[in-house]
Amino acid sequence: IGEFNKHTENGKKVEEPLSILDFKSLKEQIVDYIDLNSNDRLVYSLTHLIKPDNSMVEGFKEVIMRSAKGSEKWEDLFDSEEEVIIFVRKNMTVDENSLNNFIQKQKDKGFNEEQIDYVKELFVFIFKNGCFNRSDLIEDGLNHFIDIFNSEEIGSLLMDIEEIV
Repeated sequence: IGEFNKHTENGKKVEEPLSILDFKSLKEQIVDYIDLNSNDRLVYSLTHLIKPDNSMVEGFKEVIMRSAKGSEKWEDLFDSEEEVIIFVRKNMTVDENSLNNFIQKQKDKGFNEEQIDYVKELFVFIFKNGCFNRSDLIEDGLNHFIDIFNSEEIGSLLMDIEEIV
């Protein structure tokens, strides 16, 4: 591997030093971007439990592709905007205050400690998997909600979660 990449500027060859980005995959570059850019609209919304919209995903993609190095294409990693959201959510840390506010909202509804513990388990699941669907409740580890919530309580919790996921 040579020391420099060569490109032309005004018809003359210009030597450009290699950077670490030249050796990272697009996926690694995106993870780095997430870590270093907490104020990106998409990253911010997801870390602060705000449901993202398509314009946030498009803005994220534009910034990434403008600065990305290498030959990988966005489309090789992501088939949909939902996949981008899942990837970002799996590679970030939720804002502690936002999570505490969500939990406090559930406490204010009268949820007991066992129910609050379940809400916390649910968030671990969401951030580990990057997404949530109601059908996930039948997964091992989450299916015990039947023993701790009545229909109204679980319905209320699911509506709150769907507002942010």
